[in-house]
Amino acid sequence: LTSVINPGAAHADDATLIMGGTGDPTPNSMYLMDVNNDYILPNIFPATDTTTALTTPEQGFPLTAGLTYDASVAQGLEDLQQAIAAEPSGTDTIVFGFSQSATIATLYLDELANGSIENPPTPGDLTFVLAGDPNNPDGGMFERFDGLYLPGFNETYSGATPDLDYPTDIYTIQYDGFGDFPQYPINVLA
Repeated sequence: LTSVINPGAAHADDATLIMGGTGDPTPNSMYLMDVNNDYILPNIFPATDTTTALTTPEQGFPLTAGLTYDASVAQGLEDLQQAIAAEPSGTDTIVFGFSQSATIATLYLDELANGSIENPPTPGDLTFVLAGDPNNPDGGMFERFDGLYLPGFNETYSGATPDLDYPTDIYTIQYDGFGDFPQYPINVLA
């Protein structure tokens, strides 16, 4: 994990974990600054003390070298679980996920929902901010085709990001092929 200290910090028990998208396993300092300025600071106040680039595989063989999509997401979920568990009790933690890492965050939320995370953070201590979320509950491709499995890509469409007591903001650009998939794809104008 690499950290960048945010000069507009609130207090010592706040943290932001920022994950990249497919092909960007360790976001650089410019990415961290952009995410903070565009998604965290305008919407979540006060700002956090520490912004951390959380390294996750962010792969999808055969489109990227290395792991298949499902294997990459599974490893990323493990990485996120460890990072959140490593935060001291009472830390206000913000998790940012983009594209594949939004799916990782969704699977973490699924595990919170089904009770498989031991000693989960309280909802007041954990916030999620997702962008380009394929699991967007209102039009994400993985929500539209929940349960679909693409064997050549080892890619499972894992359903919608759950609605839990953990604050979750989802940002989607209109016509995003993964985050805003049309409800009626045979309608060309959709």
